[in-house]
Amino acid sequence: MKNVKDKIIITAAVGFTAASTVTSVGLTPIFAKDTTNTSVVKEDVDAKKTKKEKLEDSVKTAKSNLDDVKKVTEEKKADSDVAKKELDAAIAAQDKQSGVVQEQYESVYGAKDQEYQNLLKLMGDLEKSISNKQAELDTYTKNEQDAAKNLEQAKKDLADKQAKLDEVNDKLSKLDKNTVDTDLETAKKEQESAKSTYDLAKAASDAATSKLKDASSNLENKKALYDAANSAYNAANLEVTKKQNAVNEAQKNVDSFTGSDALTNAQNELNQANAELTDA
Repeated sequence: MKNVKDKIIITAAVGFTAASTVTSVGLTPIFAKDTTNTSVVKEDVDAKKTKKEKLEDSVKTAKSNLDDVKKVTEEKKADSDVAKKELDAAIAAQDKQSGVVQEQYESVYGAKDQEYQNLLKLMGDLEKSISNKQAELDTYTKNEQDAAKNLEQAKKDLADKQAKLDEVNDKLSKLDKNTVDTDLETAKKEQESAKSTYDLAKAASDAATSKLKDASSNLENKKALYDAANSAYNAANLEVTKKQNAVNEAQKNVDSFTGSDALTNAQNELNQANAELTDA
């Protein structure tokens, strides 16, 4: 019984000592008491690193820390399993002292389980940190690629404009100043002549427009007179038709001689209507 209790106590002590050692070695950076020249050089190199390189170093460091934690976690889990097996064996051997064994079990296994849970939490935090660093690195890389692409496009645009400028300068270098001055003077004269022609054409257009307005006004007056005359003609023509009908009616009575006066009257009215129609 004493041997089992001693083994439990020794196992717990070894577990706590190993946990403390691994924690101090694997998770806490150990620095030399005095700063060496190598450290100064490393700091200078780190200061010159780009943001992208620093992010990549952060990701690598975080992954390394995560690997260390996983390793320690596995070791602690193994220690916990061993302790549990030993405690289970002790429980089987100490039926009469179940209360003492339970207390020892809770003391040893509970502490190891808490340490194991703490390591799992630390591992999760490190994985989250790695994910965040990786996302930041991806974003920085994308921005860097976009900037490089924009720079290449700007260089291309600049080269195109420079080529056009060189082409213009080449043409200018081949031109004779006297020829340019002569061409400019000729262009000015042609411009003045064109303006003079335009002014004459505009004056003629204005005059034609004025005449068109006058003609339109006269046309409207003539149309009004025509409409009035046409109305008078239509009215007279209607009257002639009526008189012709009267003549035709009177002609029917000629044979009986009873309508001779009516025929004469109708003929006179017809002649008068024709005269009025002619005047209209």
